[in-house]
Amino acid sequence: MSQHLPEPVDPATFASLEPDFVLPEQFYAEQQPNWSGEISLLWTVFSDGIESFRKEVLFGRERGEVYLETLQWIEATNLESIFSFDRLCELFNMNPTKVRHSLYGWRERQHATAQPARAA
Repeated sequence: MSQHLPEPVDPATFASLEPDFVLPEQFYAEQQPNWSGEISLLWTVFSDGIESFRKEVLFGRERGEVYLETLQWIEATNLESIFSFDRLCELFNMNPTKVRHSLYGWRERQHATAQPARAA
C-alpha cells in the first residue's frame, strides 16, 4: 500500500498560520483524503509540536516546561525516532533546517512586534 504524499511546502507558510490549530488540508492544498491512520497520527504529532511552540511564544511562556520541551524537540538532530522533528519533516517533504529557520524567524518577528507594545 503506497502512500502518495503532497508536494513540498515552503516553510515560510508557517509564518501565516493561525495559532489555534492547523488542519492538513490547510497546510497542503491537495490533501490526500486516503492517508493511513499512521500518517495521520504522524501529521498530528508534527502539527501539535509546531502549534505548541507558537502558542508558548504568543503567550510569553518561553521559560515554561512546554516551550522548553518543544524547543528541544525542534532542535534535536540525528534522532532515530519516527516522531523526531527531522524525521517528520522529511516524511512530509519539508527541509527540517528551513522549517527551523522559518519558526525562529517567526518567533523573532513576534518579539519585535511585542517590544513596541511593551514600551507604550
